[in-house]
Amino acid sequence: TIIALADPAPLTVAGAIAQLIVTYGVAVQYPRGASALLAAPFALNAITPLSGDSSAVSGLFVLILVLATLILGDAQRQRSQAFAERDETRRAMDDTLRDRAAAQERNRIARELHDVVAHHLSMIAIQAETARLATPGMPDDGKERLAEIGGTARDALTEMRRLLGVLRVDVDDPMERSPQPGLDRIDEL
Repeated sequence: TIIALADPAPLTVAGAIAQLIVTYGVAVQYPRGASALLAAPFALNAITPLSGDSSAVSGLFVLILVLATLILGDAQRQRSQAFAERDETRRAMDDTLRDRAAAQERNRIARELHDVVAHHLSMIAIQAETARLATPGMPDDGKERLAEIGGTARDALTEMRRLLGVLRVDVDDPMERSPQPGLDRIDEL
C-alpha cells in the first residue's frame, strides 16, 4: 500500500482494483483495528501525498474508495457473524428439543411399562399370598412355594420400579452417575 502510494507513477486501474479487493478481504476477515491500520496510509496520503504530488484530490478520492470498501467488508463480516450466531442458536435449540423429546419418550415408555408389567407383578404377589393364606389344608411345601412366588414377584416389582426410575431420570443428570455418598459427605446430605 505504502509503496503504491509513494510511487510517483499514477496508480493503474488494475492496481486500484487489486488494492480494493485486498482491502475488502482484510475488512471481511479481521476486526476493525486491522482495517484502520490498512486505511492509515491512505489517510496520511490524503493529508500529505507520499508521492510528493501537491494534488490531494486524488488521494482523497482513493481514501474515500478505501473507506467505502472497508465499510462494506466490515458489514459483510458482521453479517456473517450474525448468521453464524443464529445458526449456533438454532443448533442449540434443536439439541434441546431433541433431548426433551427423548426424555418425554422415556417417560412414556416408563409409564406404559409400569401400567402393564407392574400391575401384573402386583397381581401375582397378591394372588400367591392370598392362595397361601386362604387355602385350608394346603401342605407346607405348597405354602412355602407360594410364599417364594409372592417374594419373587415383590422382588421383581421392586426391580421394575428401580428400572423405571432409571428410565425416567434424564441421562445427563450427574447425580445418577456419582457413587452413593458415604459418611465423609454427611455435610452435603
